[in-house]
Amino acid sequence: MLEQMTGLFTSWFANPCAVGIGLAVAFGAVWLAAYWPPLYKDAWLWAVLVASAFLTLAAVAFVQLPLQAGGAALGSLGLCLAAAGGISCWNR
Repeated sequence: MLEQMTGLFTSWFANPCAVGIGLAVAFGAVWLAAYWPPLYKDAWLWAVLVASAFLTLAAVAFVQLPLQAGGAALGSLGLCLAAAGGISCWNR
């Protein structure tokens, strides 16, 4: 299970592609344009922004995955993630 959790976490940083980076920049630009937080006034908010991104990924990898795997005792679990260049699947 630990190998699956660390694999899921590191898959977010493996093989970045132009489409994924472009989508991230586009969504970020839309969010900044719509909500316009005071990131430019307070420099510490940039640290909050970066830390929250990493904490969200860690929560998905180390909290959500074990909860889903624990709930899969009634059936088989197939967790498929669209990774850059293919699909990675972990089956229980």
